[in-house]
Amino acid sequence: MSSNGGSPNKSRRSWRKALEGRAATFAFKLLCSVFARLNARQADRLGERLGRLIHRLSTKYRERTRANLAMAMPELSDAERARIAQGVFEHFGRVGADLLRTPIRSNEEVVGDIAEIKGDHESLLAYQGGVILISAHFGNWERLCQYLTILQKPVAVVARDPNQPEIAEGLARLRANTGVKVLPRGNAAREILRALKAGEWVGILPDQNDDEVFVPFFGKMVGTVMGPGVMHVRTGAPIYVAYQWRRDDGKFVLEVEGPIQPSPTRENPAEGIMVALNESLERMVRQHPEQWLWLHDRWKSARKRGLL
Repeated sequence: MSSNGGSPNKSRRSWRKALEGRAATFAFKLLCSVFARLNARQADRLGERLGRLIHRLSTKYRERTRANLAMAMPELSDAERARIAQGVFEHFGRVGADLLRTPIRSNEEVVGDIAEIKGDHESLLAYQGGVILISAHFGNWERLCQYLTILQKPVAVVARDPNQPEIAEGLARLRANTGVKVLPRGNAAREILRALKAGEWVGILPDQNDDEVFVPFFGKMVGTVMGPGVMHVRTGAPIYVAYQWRRDDGKFVLEVEGPIQPSPTRENPAEGIMVALNESLERMVRQHPEQWLWLHDRWKSARKRGLL
């Protein structure tokens, strides 16, 4: 035992975690400074290169990405999965770069870069009242939020803060530049209800691991949050899904679907909503697999429950 009552291993882990936190904060500040000086094309290229470098160096996330792809889409060859995996890292390098240059990203650029709008866009814009707007860690969801504020739609997004307070504060400042209000994920329920009652739009990205309900995703049960479904049932606010995905030429396509109806496969309407949302996301990811966050351990809770 160490002199302060803790084990040496625990002390080393704490020291390593603190060091990693300081390194992450330093890197974040440095990258903010770098990307705030670049135009969109320059940031795109540098972000892609950084993503490619991380893909090469991060064995953990590279292997997780390939394992998730193998489980979800076993019909793909190893070569196809390897290509998509590298594309995932390149894509999120570009998304991160674009986020860091938010202070100099103009409204004209955001609107001008949307080449196509598909689906129920007009229905969404015509709705008067609170809306639960669902997206995912897919395409460029940060630009989607800015686009909605340009349309003068009051948008509040639920986000999980990073563990490093300075990075969390920096991200909040970046998003504030677009007029988006951020609700902390941990205790957002009351704020969501208040926002919906006030006629605001609440953006939620419910595509990360949880254990509130287990519903299908790529043919496997996956732990999923219940929040969007519960809020819909409690408030009657319609649920729309919006994705902004990137074309090969760097332009974007905005696709809107809704209002979403509960899947008839579940008696509980809130659960039925979550089934329908997972189905919607799966359709998009199958079309553009390199633009979804495969490096996240989405099936962690299902694996722990023995559902895989």
